[in-house]
Amino acid sequence: GNIPALVDLFRAYISRGMAEVIGMEGALLGVLGIFQKLLAAKSTEVNAFSLINAIYIYCPQATLGQYVPTIVDLLMRKLSKAVEHDKVVPYVKHMIHSQCLFVTIFGAPAFFQTLEGLRGPGLVANMISNVWIANKKPLSSLSALDKKHVLVGVTKLMVETPLLESFPATWLHLLQILLSLVYEQHDLAMDFKVDEETAESREFDGHYSKLSYAAISILDPVAEITNVHSFAAAQVQQFSRSLTPERATIFQQALAQLSPAEREGVQKML
Repeated sequence: GNIPALVDLFRAYISRGMAEVIGMEGALLGVLGIFQKLLAAKSTEVNAFSLINAIYIYCPQATLGQYVPTIVDLLMRKLSKAVEHDKVVPYVKHMIHSQCLFVTIFGAPAFFQTLEGLRGPGLVANMISNVWIANKKPLSSLSALDKKHVLVGVTKLMVETPLLESFPATWLHLLQILLSLVYEQHDLAMDFKVDEETAESREFDGHYSKLSYAAISILDPVAEITNVHSFAAAQVQQFSRSLTPERATIFQQALAQLSPAEREGVQKML
């Protein structure tokens, strides 16, 4: 019952004293060990994401880099188990946000290299086209800040990687996720489908009440982007105008597969 509040305390400490965590021998590894234990249980996986996302934001890439392959491998192993019977599960929504946050902070090429280095070429495309797209609607129930990170991450994957020419269907799926987050109404029904287990994991008692007052102010790594819809539109516009004739043809072929409503959304962007 106190796990969410204890994780909040860890996040508060990380936000204020990451340098001390890095400087203390074994401390960062210990925090990552807590992340691994939280990730192992279905009831605490959302807390695992809260913790690892704070580490992504505050830990320098030079320090975190050696641990990233292990972190990603743990997340992907859990994903394989989580979607064994149903692709739309709470874990996936939070994993997509976390992966997009990683892309937002460290760049799409780093994300690509890490995942494909672990599991081989095509992993990112396979994951997006088989798992991400199935969770397009649940993403609408994320907080405004988390949706911002997803939009930035998705946009970067579209314009900073070779997905358009290598896996055009996957690039189209990213565009559909982007359009869904920008233009579609939030589906309240999805809140109950994806978050009911998370709600059950929070038990309120006297100890929790005291711990829950720990102030948490997590940095937005892209605070300079004040209008994420305008950012995404500008990036897609710039990308479309920079395409070679061959890539422009692929781009137009992808757009032709959109629904009328989606094509209308693209026209608003372009």
